[in-house]
Amino acid sequence: MSIRHLGPILRSPELSRRQKTGAAYLLGWREVYPWLSVLAWPLLWFLAWRDGGLDMASPLFVLVTLFVTVSGPLQTLTAWRLATPEIRAHPRWFVGAALANLVFYTEWKNLVNRIAHIKQLRGEHQWVVTPRTASTTSSSDHVSPTDRALQEAA
Repeated sequence: MSIRHLGPILRSPELSRRQKTGAAYLLGWREVYPWLSVLAWPLLWFLAWRDGGLDMASPLFVLVTLFVTVSGPLQTLTAWRLATPEIRAHPRWFVGAALANLVFYTEWKNLVNRIAHIKQLRGEHQWVVTPRTASTTSSSDHVSPTDRALQEAA
């Protein structure tokens, strides 16, 4: 959906170059990044296979590693800098979030984005609302308290 709005924004005479750059980052880069990030590790593996190992000082290795790993922690740092003082007073929350981003959240978010892109390309445009009732037992005859009250009132 972002791509549909990006063209008109970039062609708009009312927006400054800085605003267009921001829109390109927000609407364009966020659509491309999930697909590029997934290719970084295979690229490194290929280079290691082809060259018989990785040169850790190689500019390509450094750039690919930064590209893959810096996104989530950088977002967390930005959130910390923009947080209200009461929230910023808890730096451990942000350190935990940065580690979670580094370890699994960023790739999980990218996976969800890739699935959304595939669904969009397949023409799945409807929002499917799934029921959010939580069952406390595994019994199929369990009735939630709300449903029981509704049944009794009828």
